[in-house]
Amino acid sequence: HRDYRVYYLGLLASVAAYQINCVWANVGVGFHSIEVQATDNLGVTTYAYLAVAVRPPNDNFADRIVLNGSQVAANGTNDAATKEPGEPDHAGDPGGHSVWWSWTAPASGPATISADLTSQWGYEYPALLAVYTGSTLATLNEVASDASDYGRAAQVSFTATAGTAYNIAVDGRYGSSGVIALQIVPTHPPVVNIIAPTNNAVFTTPVDIRIAADAQDPDGTISRVE
Repeated sequence: HRDYRVYYLGLLASVAAYQINCVWANVGVGFHSIEVQATDNLGVTTYAYLAVAVRPPNDNFADRIVLNGSQVAANGTNDAATKEPGEPDHAGDPGGHSVWWSWTAPASGPATISADLTSQWGYEYPALLAVYTGSTLATLNEVASDASDYGRAAQVSFTATAGTAYNIAVDGRYGSSGVIALQIVPTHPPVVNIIAPTNNAVFTTPVDIRIAADAQDPDGTISRVE
């Protein structure tokens, strides 16, 4: 499920000599391949290939990106990210491509954090989201975590304490990697209850099934139910 991205950038450099030396500037995060070809005076060509990886800036816990504010929206990627020795399994899943942020709560109260992981084509990947306190990997204490399925974002909700630094890890299930949309909102999520049908109800075709649900928001109002 890794999001392999293939772009053909074209010719970077060409010389009429036996040696080439150039700089590929501003290379983006992800896995890349480099091809070098040599052609002799009779037109015979030989190719050589190698692969390189460019890690995200917040690949390691020590390099987590700092987020500020009570309501935050941040973007990133876990393409080519790694999992450090001693790093926990976020939401109980081994993952393997985690990135980190740090958010210090400006006030005490509810906080809901969500992480959406999508491919470059817009396909939703299952994400792993975990929130911790602690200043090192060895001293992390989990506050909340969630492992999403395909088609929805991972989301956690907890009561934040003003001045406390919360470390946020985002990874992908099944080795997934892609674009991350991270959100922090100072609110509790709504609560939804399916009234009908009952769970594991069995019907015989032909049948019309009534679907009914009730939603409530503990600290706001409901704007839409789908």
